[in-house]
Amino acid sequence: MKTLRLSIDGQWTAADFAASLTALDQIYSTMAVLRLEEEAIHDTEMMYRELREFGPFPFHPKMMGRHLRRIMRAQIPAMIVPDVRLLKIDDLGHSFQILEPSERLAVTRLQFASPGFKDLAGLGEVIGHLKDFMIHLIDLYSNRRKRNLECDVMEAELNSKRAENAKQLIGIARELGYTKAEMRKLFLHIDKNQEALIQFVSTGRITDATIRESNNDKNG
Repeated sequence: MKTLRLSIDGQWTAADFAASLTALDQIYSTMAVLRLEEEAIHDTEMMYRELREFGPFPFHPKMMGRHLRRIMRAQIPAMIVPDVRLLKIDDLGHSFQILEPSERLAVTRLQFASPGFKDLAGLGEVIGHLKDFMIHLIDLYSNRRKRNLECDVMEAELNSKRAENAKQLIGIARELGYTKAEMRKLFLHIDKNQEALIQFVSTGRITDATIRESNNDKNG
């Protein structure tokens, strides 16, 4: 596990905290399920490879344990094949239920002073991507605020970079074989939550994003 520390400043209401944490949780959970799907496909392909080469029962049951459990918990009515979708685009809330408590984004510490911070713990690789995502937003929108950019050309470039930021985050979905229509829905989902975070970055209330190692990092 790793911890993402977001540095904060200015005035925050309870609604502000709720909105920012919800947006972060939606983005994190989407990425986490995509990573689990990638892992499940890899494990399944390994199982098939061993079945072909060595017979019907050579693989270790533990190798498929997590994949089987997640398929069952997600109630996906499909055989365990490489194209199983763990992320249901039209029912993301249901898809997120396959994340175990230890895999979900958790608030571990809040410092309410101005400046302060909020610490969020989760799966190491996903937390790393979330940090990069936030750093990109901070670079884009804090610089815009400081320079007071109003030029239409600048705004167009900013919107383009914002879209690219969202697309990079879900690039793994393309590698997993998601259709263009599915990718579009994923992009809109990420960008909607990105918009919520931009409000806090552009007003100087989220100022930095860093990674802090958790004590049990070896498990994440």
